[in-house]
Amino acid sequence: MKTISKFLIISVFALTILSGNIASAQFNTQQPFIPSIGQSIISRPSVFPKNNFYIGIPLLSNINIGVTNDGLDVLDAKLKTDTGTYIDLEKVIGGLNAQNTIAVDYSMDLLSFGFKAKKSYFSMNVSHRAPVVFRFSDNFLKLIYKGNGAFLGETIDFSKTGFSATNYWEIGLGYTRQINDKFTAGFRVRRLTGLDNFSTKINTLKATTSSDDYSLNLQSDMVINASSPFNNSDGFDSVDMVSGYLLNTQNTGWAFNAGVSYQYSPKLQFSFDALDFGSIHWKNNVKNYRLENGTYSFSGVGLGQFFGSDTTVDYVDSLGHSFPTLETKEAYTTTLPSTLILNTQYQLAKHTYASLMLRGWFFQTEFIPSGAIMLRQEIGRHISLDVNYSRQYGNYYSLGSGVDFQLGSFNFFILSDNILGTIQPLSGKSIHLNMGMSVCFVSKPKKPTSAATPVATPAAKPAGEAKPVTK
Repeated sequence: MKTISKFLIISVFALTILSGNIASAQFNTQQPFIPSIGQSIISRPSVFPKNNFYIGIPLLSNINIGVTNDGLDVLDAKLKTDTGTYIDLEKVIGGLNAQNTIAVDYSMDLLSFGFKAKKSYFSMNVSHRAPVVFRFSDNFLKLIYKGNGAFLGETIDFSKTGFSATNYWEIGLGYTRQINDKFTAGFRVRRLTGLDNFSTKINTLKATTSSDDYSLNLQSDMVINASSPFNNSDGFDSVDMVSGYLLNTQNTGWAFNAGVSYQYSPKLQFSFDALDFGSIHWKNNVKNYRLENGTYSFSGVGLGQFFGSDTTVDYVDSLGHSFPTLETKEAYTTTLPSTLILNTQYQLAKHTYASLMLRGWFFQTEFIPSGAIMLRQEIGRHISLDVNYSRQYGNYYSLGSGVDFQLGSFNFFILSDNILGTIQPLSGKSIHLNMGMSVCFVSKPKKPTSAATPVATPAAKPAGEAKPVTK
């Protein structure tokens, strides 16, 4: 009991230290740390799965869906009146964090398998992934809602504002090796093929409102990139859906996973994994919209235009002339949102494990920390239950849970980092579901061999002893 209390105190203390900077868009804090799930090797190459062999059920091998919004709390801003229900925008804006995230994390393994060969573990996966991330500051929406008059004489920095939506295939080959009784190391090489991308690259983006005439001066050096059939005048009608789009091989790249684990003692294990370090080069159906390095000024729309016949058109035209963009068709490169994970696992009892996970996530120029703790209970050889608490959605209420079934050679798991938000998606800031099925083989633990019982033999008679003579 003292050991459990000590581990929980250290875990909560570590998460509390991170709480000031923790953000979201960090899904799936359970599956990589459950060794009875064979698919865990894909996202954690540092540790062997328990199985000697597994093959995922095609299209159902491993499905992960996560949606998070850590800033825009629209439901809590509902305002009921005699005439109806409204959204209190002042409350929505006032509840924003300094930096906010809206994100979707989707991935599906079309096929995956792995097998153990003595001290090595080989694995392969074919997967479809589509991560979407939008990072923005509270001042970004305040400027849109209140106008630049609310920032008279101030300069607002939007350089950390960014958007990235990528749709791609990957084929991964992994190898993990048990070096000795203490160390295990592994890596995964992944070939990437991009289908669509919409992203921003912002070097400088600052807005200053003049205290003299309320004009908005924008200091900018940014580009919006896009690679998609939508850039073609005929859209998706211009390509064959199978051969021209889903099997497109013009946008390619590489990514790598690597990790190492250290068995400090029979009960205590440390592991470190670096995931998704790589990029995709986009050159098919590409368009770039550049706002080149410089200062731009917008003085608004005059009264004559404001009371004209088409105020919206005049306003948009005026913005277009003030912030002219240069359209090009140049190839570009995007990096994947990469991750560093440090995990500590301690065996509290014979079938009870506790884990502390600290994660750092890179998005464009930002480093975003998060963390989680997990308690896992194995019930015999067939069921593994876990409870997961993560500080990653801008609040302290991300309580997850999951179950993994091993029924003969059939394995099924279903997990969620935020179970209440998943059951009632309109009541929370995050939704997460991870499930999969596979056929696997786990060798039974060997029974200790008992020492052989010595066979009694007659004692040798002393030499020279006379034999009795029988008459």
